[in-house]
Amino acid sequence: MTVKKHKILFVEDYPETVEVLEDIFEDYEDYEVTFKTTAEEGLAFLQENLDIECIFLDHNLPGMSGLAFLKEQLKIESIKDIPVIMQTMQSEKYFPAYISVDSAVVYFLQKPYKISQIMESLEAVINKENIPKLKEEMKAKIVQAKNNELSDGVYGGYS
Repeated sequence: MTVKKHKILFVEDYPETVEVLEDIFEDYEDYEVTFKTTAEEGLAFLQENLDIECIFLDHNLPGMSGLAFLKEQLKIESIKDIPVIMQTMQSEKYFPAYISVDSAVVYFLQKPYKISQIMESLEAVINKENIPKLKEEMKAKIVQAKNNELSDGVYGGYS
């Protein structure tokens, strides 16, 4: 009997991180993980592989940034709803202010992270029933972060 594998895309440019993640996912047979090192490669891959269930997206990428990736993802009907787990060195407290409420971001992971955090976020997103709740929670974080930034007079206006 063939077990259906969950297909995951990591858009991550740091070679050491990719190597560690590859090692981690060797132990998880129910996941098929693909790595791309630029946002452009990630977008192209997604358009040819519409069965990807989740994207782990680094914020700071060479060329097109993670934020630019999110804006492009929204423009492409076939991939706009694939949930994104955003990876960043920035604090979760501040980063949502720069994300559009329409984006597919449903979870944040602050680097460095633990294996348990990766798997917890992935399990939450793979369970499709969780997506509406995760999106509502993320929208609330985004609105709150933007309100905080506006009240502090430092909002960057990246939505």
